[in-house]
Amino acid sequence: GDIFPTRPMQVEDGIFWDRIPGVLQGYAGVGKNVPTGGIFTTVAISSTAISLTGIVLSPATLYLGQTAHKGRAFGIGGVWLTGGLTAGILLLVVPVLAARMPSGLVSHAEALAAITLTQLVNPGAPVCYGTFTSNVDMKSGSPAFGTPEHFRASLVAGQLARLIDLPWRCASGSAANINDVQAANETQFALWGCLMAGSTIVIHAAGWLEGGLTVSYEKLVTDMEILQMVAEMCDKATPDGPDVSLGALAEISPGGHFFAAEHTMSRYQTEFYEPLVADWSNFGSWTESGGRTASERATDIWKSILASEPDLGHDPARIEAMRSFAAQRTAAGGALPES
Repeated sequence: GDIFPTRPMQVEDGIFWDRIPGVLQGYAGVGKNVPTGGIFTTVAISSTAISLTGIVLSPATLYLGQTAHKGRAFGIGGVWLTGGLTAGILLLVVPVLAARMPSGLVSHAEALAAITLTQLVNPGAPVCYGTFTSNVDMKSGSPAFGTPEHFRASLVAGQLARLIDLPWRCASGSAANINDVQAANETQFALWGCLMAGSTIVIHAAGWLEGGLTVSYEKLVTDMEILQMVAEMCDKATPDGPDVSLGALAEISPGGHFFAAEHTMSRYQTEFYEPLVADWSNFGSWTESGGRTASERATDIWKSILASEPDLGHDPARIEAMRSFAAQRTAAGGALPES
């Protein structure tokens, strides 16, 4: 559509619907007709008001205007008026342009600026195009992830990255507060946007909650399940290799099954993806084993990983000093998290 809005919000008729000029009508949502002049009328009215207010409230301007030689007062007032007009345009138009401009183009401009600066400082340095664009909850201003707009922005970013022929980084994410169905849906939907856009690197695809304000160990594990499945899905298939056996068709007679076929027996332990968290048992077996959710099973997994604590070759003294520092600062307290 148009960059500038041409129609006001449709609301009930008000007593001032035909009294408020320009885009003030549209932005206030009280006009029922297309405002005359649109955004340009509002810029003119508002910036002029800023200018006149500045002239009235500025003692320096008034003093200079009264004491200057003949003809100077108008010049000073004109300078102030021009400054106010410019300020009004910047204050009113720039936010509108930023809000109405396609986010992909803004991200593309930012990326090109960073890439250009990198090449000026270090010509030939390897670079990776990157973008992370989504929408917000218009009721609260909070960022949202895994939305159709997030998905579409990833597709646009992929096209722009291919336009300049660079590898590129895309991002998933979730705005959910706990590792629940919403969290899984948002992360997976955003991840599919990255995949279908052909991203080279995907970040924020595991563990994200609250739009990145929180990391969940449970979600880290359950998201890793999805990432492993995606990696398995993207593995190259070999239709003419040993995994496709026409001999098994000849081995099993009509009415038989392939569970005992030689081709099956030689591959059944490794052929299919083995789940990390998922429980494929039926409801009866699942209930008898405790009826535990995926998040509960994920808790066991991350705790077992931390309990094993493999030796990473770090200096034990430095590790102990870090833990001691963390314990001291935790005991000292501090500001509670804003979330």
